[in-house]
Amino acid sequence: MKIQRGGNGLLLIELFIALMFFSLAAAICLQIFIGAHNFSEEASDKSRAAIESQNIAECFKAAAGDVDELARLLGTEANGGAFELWFDSSWNRVPQDGEFLASFKMTGEADGLHEASLQISQADKTLISYDIAAVEVTR
Repeated sequence: MKIQRGGNGLLLIELFIALMFFSLAAAICLQIFIGAHNFSEEASDKSRAAIESQNIAECFKAAAGDVDELARLLGTEANGGAFELWFDSSWNRVPQDGEFLASFKMTGEADGLHEASLQISQADKTLISYDIAAVEVTR
């Protein structure tokens, strides 16, 4: 009488190899999705920083370079030609210690030309930085 050997050992090895292959593919796909999510969040934050910095620059222009008027328009107080605006993770204004910081500082003033620097950062990373100017118009 002959004893038949089953192919179960080969089937288990094939299943194990297939499982390892799909596990590796899933890990790679997960890393790609996480990277894409992080890239999307960073792009969204930079876009929102650009919008907020443009708002501040337009208010600076509307205030004709007057820092106190600019601070009043933005709902904050100027201190020595500078002020800070804080934003939370959803870009809502908060009184202090938010996730994003907009720093404004006057850098020069001569012959009706008012110059300032504007920077929006997140922790130690600068999202956007501008040098802006406003001309005082007299009539």
